[in-house]
Amino acid sequence: MAGRGRSILTEDMKRAPDGVIRFSFDGQLRGGGTDHRNSSIIQVGGVPWRAQARRKENLFIIFECLQNQSTPWTIDVKSEITLVNSDALKNVTKKDSDEIEDSDAWTAFTLMDWNDVVDKEKGFIIDDKITIEFHFWLTRLEGINAHPWIDFTDSSDPCHDVALVIQGEKVHVSKAILASHSPYFRTLFFGDFAEKNKKEIELKDIDREEFIEMLYVIYPSNTKITEESAEYLLGLGDRFQIMYVIERAEKVIIDADRSVISDTEKLLIADKYKLTALKNRCISSLSSVEKLWELKESSIYEELSVEMMRALFEKTLKMID
Repeated sequence: MAGRGRSILTEDMKRAPDGVIRFSFDGQLRGGGTDHRNSSIIQVGGVPWRAQARRKENLFIIFECLQNQSTPWTIDVKSEITLVNSDALKNVTKKDSDEIEDSDAWTAFTLMDWNDVVDKEKGFIIDDKITIEFHFWLTRLEGINAHPWIDFTDSSDPCHDVALVIQGEKVHVSKAILASHSPYFRTLFFGDFAEKNKKEIELKDIDREEFIEMLYVIYPSNTKITEESAEYLLGLGDRFQIMYVIERAEKVIIDADRSVISDTEKLLIADKYKLTALKNRCISSLSSVEKLWELKESSIYEELSVEMMRALFEKTLKMID
């Protein structure tokens, strides 16, 4: 991660970067680090990369490799991140050199105080957006097995036979691949509906970038699900009935660090999406009557279903016995 004390070697950074991510987002990020804004995913060096903006006391940017691989791998990356100002002379730029690996596939940057970022007088709000530009250079890749990469914006790809219109933009996909994973899409594309013969189909009330990220999970690119992406990918998997996504997201949530997804959040997620394995893990973690009582007195208790309340009540009775 950034700040580990590795030297910044600039020779590689004199050439054109291997990858560039530029993304803009609104200034409505909630604090605490749970809310976030994602960039598009790009492929560089045969693996997928993404940037993510979070708000803590400062503007906090995570740069992560989404390579999903069971065998060990290592990548040396040099990076330069810029918080764009309306006056280019006031841009805020940081550089870093880091080694990322399969077990620690990200690096992070703390840019500047959040209040300064959103202060319009400072010049970082341009057309009501905050803009980050990220340049990076890959200087060493070991153990990487590149997966096929799909460009969902490419209408000329012969494998794409329908366009899904999301937030006003087209996402080009294969009917067969989506239908093989999803009863929802199988019915939409091949059932007795008007959409069956349409070349463009609108999907409402979903985030385009999150939907594309889900596509990268189910396509051969096989992008990994992270602790940060698990909940919204779970929601998409549930909406479109994609069990592969649901099962993978559930496993990530079960194993997620409590600092990212708390035990009470896990319980709510298990209840909302009827996830048996996650539910059982959450209930088994309530190892004392005191913990159960704390949960009952908490604000989330009223959000739980009757079924979940019954399961917690039965757990309490077993402890008392």
